[in-house]
Amino acid sequence: VKVTGNYESSLHSLEVRDKLVVKSGSELYGTTYVKGASEFTENIKACKDLSVEGTTTLKGKCIICDGAYDTLGFFGGYGSIKKNVSTIYSTSSATVSSNASKINEIINALKVAGIIGLIVKHNASISGAECGCQAEIGTASSMGAAFVTFLRGGSIYQIERAAEISMEHLLGLTCDPIEGYVQIPCIERNAVYALRSIEASSLALFIDPSMNKISFDTVVETMYQTGKDLLNGYRETAQSGLAKNYEK
Repeated sequence: VKVTGNYESSLHSLEVRDKLVVKSGSELYGTTYVKGASEFTENIKACKDLSVEGTTTLKGKCIICDGAYDTLGFFGGYGSIKKNVSTIYSTSSATVSSNASKINEIINALKVAGIIGLIVKHNASISGAECGCQAEIGTASSMGAAFVTFLRGGSIYQIERAAEISMEHLLGLTCDPIEGYVQIPCIERNAVYALRSIEASSLALFIDPSMNKISFDTVVETMYQTGKDLLNGYRETAQSGLAKNYEK
């Protein structure tokens, strides 16, 4: 099915079983369901419910509204789409993996994340007792950013940039578990920096890679040096920070 120009499906739903191609200033109303590939190009507005199972490509300025979702839970390379999201813009080509290759792509993304973790382990440390929480959750956040960027179709340079961004902005993060248990602040901190991974990925995909001034190798080296400079109380000893000031 190809839709060019204005198209309205407000009276009943539009169901596509193979491929949907929408081009040049089109608007979709009502429920749109695509079981297969879909492509949206230049000034597309999709309203109401939009469900896609397959490779989804956004090119140019696209607005996806109200209950849009796909098989991976995010649409393209510029932010998440959940139900009731009002507006999402994709300013460049962005691809979401097809349902058929979803498992293999996730496996490959995990491999990419693992490589990031191994780089940190080899060149620095992933131990909170050695370098504070920046070495643990910092590394995990970089791994998550690389994972998400790979799934969003990012280049190797964008993957590296996402990992760098994620770690750069938590340099100096201390490890101060209350009463020595890996619970407070650890549990919430993991959740916070899982979101940071997604944000770092979005930023890496948005910024021109040639503008990168700090490499991942540089930020890993800096993290290690910073960790060595931390007082012992901030390296998983439960003697400083929240662990010291906490009152039952």
